[in-house]
Amino acid sequence: MNRRSELVAIRVATLEGGALFASPDGRHWIQDRELAGGLAPTSVGHLRAVIRKAIAVRLLSKMGAAAPSANVHPFFRTDTEVVNTRKGKTKRATVYYLNEDAALVVLSQLGTAKAAMATGRVIRAFLALTHPELFAPDVESLRRRIGELERAIGVQREIRRALRVLAARKVNGWTDPTNVN
Repeated sequence: MNRRSELVAIRVATLEGGALFASPDGRHWIQDRELAGGLAPTSVGHLRAVIRKAIAVRLLSKMGAAAPSANVHPFFRTDTEVVNTRKGKTKRATVYYLNEDAALVVLSQLGTAKAAMATGRVIRAFLALTHPELFAPDVESLRRRIGELERAIGVQREIRRALRVLAARKVNGWTDPTNVN
């Protein structure tokens, strides 16, 4: 059975158009490609090598005691995809889906400034799913801002109205008596 087909993409605003994935058991995952997206010039291939190394040295395994199955571990899932090589051929590649803990461990292994910024992005994305109230807009501040905008629009309407009246008077030959020129 294809593990990818069990995952459902969830759009998360904090990922700037990216997506997390939800499994039927309610857990959330981020794809390695999505994680690498904010790490330029780090490539997906390099990130996958870091993930494989973290798995090999049991860095991800030490985070939990649950026994992994073939493609699903408590902290990561794997799938395969067909990718085009630079030589125009295709090959199968392992795709990793990491939970929040695993994603943060992998980012810490990179040790770059972009990885540090991506860490905040990942935390916000997972928080947006688990605690949406943290990212809900403050209703009262939105009402105040709407009021400010409505007043500004009202002022613009008054200015336009006054300019139309002045233009009409000028067309009709009216001169301003306060203008002493």
